[in-house]
Amino acid sequence: MLTFPLLFLLSGPIRPITAQEPAIPAEVNQLPEAPYAAFEAEPSPVSQGLLDHGESLWRELGCLACHQSTGISRLGTRTDMRSLAGFLESPPQPDVYDRAFPHDFGLSSQESAALSAFLLREQRVTADKAPPQPGLKWECYEMNIEDESLPSIDGHSPAATGVADFIGPEVRTRDNHFLLRFQAELLVPQEGEWTFHLTSDDSSWLWIDGEKIISNEALAPERVVIQSANLTKGVHLFEVRMTEAAGGEILELEWEGPGFPEPAEIPTENFRVQREALIPPPHPLEHGPFNIPAPKYQKLEETDDIVGDHMKLDGCLSCHTRGDRGGLAESARVSFVGEEDLGFEGRLPPSLDKVGHRLREAWILEHLTNERRARPYLRARCVVLEESQAKRWAGIFSRVDSTPGDEVEPTFADSAIEEGQFLAGIQGKNCIECHRVAGHDGPSIQAMDLALQYDRVKPEWFLEWLQAPVKHRPGTRMPRFWPMSNSRSKREQEALRAWTSLGPAMPLPSGLIPKSDTYALEPGERPLLHGCSLSDLSARCIAVGTSHRTHYAYDLEHLQLRWIWRGAFLNAEGTWRGRNLVELEPAGIDHVILDSKFPFSLADKSAHEPKLLGWQLDAEGWPTFRIQLGDVEIHDSMRPRWIAGGSEFVRTFSAKGGDLTIDLPKGEGVELSPAEPFLLQDGETREVIYQW
Repeated sequence: MLTFPLLFLLSGPIRPITAQEPAIPAEVNQLPEAPYAAFEAEPSPVSQGLLDHGESLWRELGCLACHQSTGISRLGTRTDMRSLAGFLESPPQPDVYDRAFPHDFGLSSQESAALSAFLLREQRVTADKAPPQPGLKWECYEMNIEDESLPSIDGHSPAATGVADFIGPEVRTRDNHFLLRFQAELLVPQEGEWTFHLTSDDSSWLWIDGEKIISNEALAPERVVIQSANLTKGVHLFEVRMTEAAGGEILELEWEGPGFPEPAEIPTENFRVQREALIPPPHPLEHGPFNIPAPKYQKLEETDDIVGDHMKLDGCLSCHTRGDRGGLAESARVSFVGEEDLGFEGRLPPSLDKVGHRLREAWILEHLTNERRARPYLRARCVVLEESQAKRWAGIFSRVDSTPGDEVEPTFADSAIEEGQFLAGIQGKNCIECHRVAGHDGPSIQAMDLALQYDRVKPEWFLEWLQAPVKHRPGTRMPRFWPMSNSRSKREQEALRAWTSLGPAMPLPSGLIPKSDTYALEPGERPLLHGCSLSDLSARCIAVGTSHRTHYAYDLEHLQLRWIWRGAFLNAEGTWRGRNLVELEPAGIDHVILDSKFPFSLADKSAHEPKLLGWQLDAEGWPTFRIQLGDVEIHDSMRPRWIAGGSEFVRTFSAKGGDLTIDLPKGEGVELSPAEPFLLQDGETREVIYQW
């Protein structure tokens, strides 16, 4: 049995000691006991593809900033793949006494498994030397299927092979004219009569111990054949084949017997196959505590840069620079790669000089907790911190680096938005040549999305950067568009700031062509109305898209405003291909579902059934919905407008024929002004502001 603290497995190599770095103090040679329960070390199946993927991740995610390119020395003698993958996917956050740096990089389970396989590759043994592992060997043969009979595979080579967890057609290499073969050892848990249900489209066959148990032959849609066999407890040779000529493809196998009273899929653990595996050390490791001799302690050199000292302790300077400290070793710099051609400088971790002056405190917090990312085109990952640690760092940077007035925004005006939109397009400064805009790709390089910059960058730094990018980041490919600093350059830079402040609601600049999608609806200058069935609402809805990229949906069946959102409008495939039987979802972001509640009632408290009279369009194409309630006709309309930091809706009500009480439902994060119920008198018009 293996029991050990996983921090011990990685803490030493994670932070290699050099002559320039502090060694571990002798007081910290007693590591805490493991937070994980003891477990039995197990072999883990691997493949060359998994190992190759792990090696690529090791080099590209930024691991070489702290580790050797070959991996972690002798790690294979201390753990198995299951525990290491668990650590990498969900590592504990170290406290101030831990040897390890924070080590959460937001890895998926697949990435953690691949990295673990690469790091433990010294445990690898070939299939003929490994114990049987759960799964089934599969082969796919591409061949002409002429009828329902079983074709011979003699003389044919499979187009692909592998190991699967279950039996099914998903491993096929093409949709028509193929044969699938699954082989394994079947572990029968109890002796007795076992019944097999084999379903397929087209033909399929089942053999156990070389005897054909089921023959399900037909070039026809889905069929099931049921057959029983008396089997002893233990291991039996097992094989299933399937052929597909054309049309749909289905292959399912279930069993029932002692312990399985109802037909069920055979568990993966009941199949065994010879395959390559990682075999952990044969000798158990003792449970901690561990007395680990510490190298001679070199006291951390104190400097005037207290923030830099803490950054060094926490490992930040392994990748980043601050002042003249830190940064990647030359051997590690070449491993930092990305999807876009931004030059060598554009692939490296950014300097953290004046980072609290450059970035908003809220953005630093969201970045360190992995909620938001500005450079998804880079493969390297930033460490993910626990929220309290992230708040600590965001606060430190803000307090140390901020300057008076660096968060004061320029004056906001619609005219500035129009000028900013123009400047970003091909007739202006052509920002779209190298930047994405609200999720839309530009014609060339796809660098940081401009819709993020208001939330990310403080206004003073935004203007400083535009005026002199090369000064602030030598080697950047961004040109200097304003050689002179004057009133015109300031006005244009502030206009770009106003435009980017709209985020996902920013109007798209000229020259930016949204991704081609046959069913994507993109509003133009006039509002775009689309009748459809909307998810969790009704089949009688109207979605209204606007050029402000701020949209809403009205449920005509229940006479309620139900959705508001920003960004992209709708993908209408479910309406046009699905004959309105497929419920649509918003294509954008900031989607809020408002509470379901009819908001109107007569002031005299009399009860009447509301009725939709229809809607009418004004000269600009904006709809006004008309509702009859008793003797009162209600007019209900919505228009978006831009504000600093995004957009809002102005909802306008009027009544004719009597007085109304209006009590508007809210949604999560939605603020109404006015927020309380109000009386709308006959002939009166009132506005309500929606912000979220």
